[in-house]
Amino acid sequence: MLDEDEFAVVSDVYRQSTKAAKEFRKDTGASLEEMKLQNFFEPVCETYEQLTGERLDDADHILKHCIAKYGPPCANCGRVLRTPEASKCFECGQPAG
Repeated sequence: MLDEDEFAVVSDVYRQSTKAAKEFRKDTGASLEEMKLQNFFEPVCETYEQLTGERLDDADHILKHCIAKYGPPCANCGRVLRTPEASKCFECGQPAG
């Protein structure tokens, strides 16, 4: 999981990668099928790995790794609650709080 500062760094690299992919399509007329999108988003994966030491190859999935999007760990089972506003743990049913 990424804290807010780390997520801001990864999000910025993601925006830059998206911009580069759009500019490439505009300049070359390439279709999405012709482009190797993974090549454009590789900097996102590299940045995530530098920050966490863990390698993930899906830039879109990395954007789900912001800890602020989730709630605290469940007091019963330790799993992270799905949202900060969750009323109970989805895994074990323990009421939150």
